[in-house]
Amino acid sequence: MLDKHSQEANNYNVYRTGFLSWIRINQILKRLFSDQPPGFFLEAGALDGEFISNTLHLERELGWTGLLIEADPVLYAALPDKHRRSWSSQSCISPNSYAEVRTFESYRPKNQTDFANELLIRSTGNLEGVMAPAAGRMGLKATYSVQCFPLLSYLLTLNKRDVQYISLDVEGAEADILLTLPWDRVNITVWTIEHRSQNTRFKDHYLEPGGIAVRSVVKQDDVSSPGGDRPSSNKIQKMVYVTQHDPAAGKDDYFVLFMKEKGYRLYDYWDGDYTFIKADSTICRTHLELILVVEVVPVEVVMEVPLDELGVVVEIISVVEVVPVLVVLPEVLVVPFVEVLPIFVVDDIGVVVPLVELMPLVGVVAV
Repeated sequence: MLDKHSQEANNYNVYRTGFLSWIRINQILKRLFSDQPPGFFLEAGALDGEFISNTLHLERELGWTGLLIEADPVLYAALPDKHRRSWSSQSCISPNSYAEVRTFESYRPKNQTDFANELLIRSTGNLEGVMAPAAGRMGLKATYSVQCFPLLSYLLTLNKRDVQYISLDVEGAEADILLTLPWDRVNITVWTIEHRSQNTRFKDHYLEPGGIAVRSVVKQDDVSSPGGDRPSSNKIQKMVYVTQHDPAAGKDDYFVLFMKEKGYRLYDYWDGDYTFIKADSTICRTHLELILVVEVVPVEVVMEVPLDELGVVVEIISVVEVVPVLVVLPEVLVVPFVEVLPIFVVDDIGVVVPLVELMPLVGVVAV
């Protein structure tokens, strides 16, 4: 119903102007990918292939293709009519490292309602036993048996280990999918992931026996905007589906730490939606500022000491103090009398990582 004009179409398309989380993600994807060649995506939680789709713009406007995964049989039945130029599968991503048949809990409205609200309620369907955000509070439940496969299995089937974008919104199973993913066998550039901090799977991963002990996780401020056109979190208010809360709050620092360890930087957080970019990618270098910490020790300046005819020192300069300097690309740093300069990168949780071991500098350094 993207280009149709009728009362039903207007009701269906209300998400395009009224669903602020979808609008924000759509703006981010346009910013990241508009100047990139066509890529491959995977969208898990694809619904009917159009309603609040995170990948439709990539396919329709930028020439991408990909894989659409939807577990709800009612929603998936409507997908062929959308004429998407992508693979599709009526199945689910397994929260385990093996294929399995699981029970899928679908929801329909308790009372007669409009088309968009019905789709919204159906979009909260979840696998039985997971900590779903809506927790079945939005409609009447119906259950189905659904075949689930590990995320890697889908990619191997299509011979696609290099994926430019994955949208993972499967109502509570995201953490287990990521925890069981063999990260060394895939190369994903950008992720959009729904995750609520009430789901403690990432915290448990670090604190439980056998996990990695973590004494503390550095609390991060909201991610600074790398682009001037990003929506401002203090200017947008939103009525959420079940309750009201601050959409800029609730970031799970254990989740951010987990993704950082997998090689990703947090680009955006809003209302439970995280966008991560692979740190060594061109997109990351383009859209996330690289902060350099330049650490310089005091340098002794050796000068010829002038003496008068009686052997008295006329003037002496012994030591020049050079203080550490914080530089944000692409500025130019002037460092007088410095011969060797170590350079370090500070990542998104404050850990100092060597960028280059040693760099000889004389006079002016362009960074």
